[in-house]
Amino acid sequence: MSFVLLTVDFDAPSPAIPLFSFTHRVLYNIPKDQQSIHAAATNAELRRSSVDEGENSAGTQLYEPPCPPLGTHSYIFRLYALDLPRLRPMSNDRQGVLASMRGHIIAYGELVGRFRR
Repeated sequence: MSFVLLTVDFDAPSPAIPLFSFTHRVLYNIPKDQQSIHAAATNAELRRSSVDEGENSAGTQLYEPPCPPLGTHSYIFRLYALDLPRLRPMSNDRQGVLASMRGHIIAYGELVGRFRR
């Protein structure tokens, strides 16, 4: 009935020393008939499509494009299909959205992109 898209780099700060993950984008309440979302979509464009944008690791509600400080990083785009039309997470960061999805995921897919400076 809806989708969630999470974009995460689990190789921060370096693939040789992955100490933490960096969330680049959190989109939720994506309508089931939404065909695409372009990388530069503004908050206003997302709201017009009824898509909610959560906080990334930089504390903003924007897409943080790849910019790894060291080495080649893997950027994981995960799309989740849910059995409910709207999430109401306790917080709009990745952890809050993941917690609110528990028990409602009916399918998911993953795309991995690799990037270096």
